Amino acid sequence: MVYSTRINRPKLNDLVPLILIINQNSHFIGNPELWPAYANNFRLDYKYNSMSISLEHSHVSNAIAPYQPQYDPKQELVNMKPENLRFLSNTGLFFNTPWILSAEWDLQTNFQLQRRTFETTHLQIDSQQSFFDFNLDLVNTIEMGKGYTAEFGGNFQSKRNWGLWIFKPIGSLNLGLQKKLSGDKGTFRLAGTDLLNTNTILLDVEFSEPNIYLYVDHFPRNRTITLSYSRSFGNKKLKAVKIESASEDDRKRMSVD
Repeated sequence: MVYSTRINRPKLNDLVPLILIINQNSHFIGNPELWPAYANNFRLDYKYNSMSISLEHSHVSNAIAPYQPQYDPKQELVNMKPENLRFLSNTGLFFNTPWILSAEWDLQTNFQLQRRTFETTHLQIDSQQSFFDFNLDLVNTIEMGKGYTAEFGGNFQSKRNWGLWIFKPIGSLNLGLQKKLSGDKGTFRLAGTDLLNTNTILLDVEFSEPNIYLYVDHFPRNRTITLSYSRSFGNKKLKAVKIESASEDDRKRMSVD
């Protein structure tokens, strides 16, 4: 079991009181009144062969949440700036293991399950909220013979929060094919990332007092297809080098047998 404590200081970008005007109804603002956050962390690990399980818990006082929205009904303006939460409590279970399905097929699995609880301090009516989220990452590697290797997998992230902001579920599908040429002539790799183009950023937040709904759609278009070739050059044979110690060198100079 491991215990640690630390102080998380605000970043300079969070403190500078500059205003970034997105449009007439949305502004990003720095917050020079941020307090440092104090974190207490606990971690318990268990390992068996290649499998590992970790249980973590952290409690952060004055946790810094980035760009939290606050609505001003008089100006009909949404100000988004970093804010201190009263606290942020996070409990997580992390599981990692490889599965040897056959002599040619390996499956790498990473799974995370987390529960976050926090309480706001900057709203007219502050609230305490809790969220569960999980992440699953799978990578299959298949040796097909004659120098060919296939790899396919994906990632899924459930709904999660960023303070008051709620991120929609996202995921990606990735494929790859590798051909290793005989005689150390190099390796060709063909890879496709986020083939279904589903790794997008969608987030929203809803206020009850006043009744307002905010929605952000960021579509980065991460789908890529790459073809690469790699090869090692140079002489791979190393000459034998005799290394003498300092005492041996002294013995030779002094002619001591």
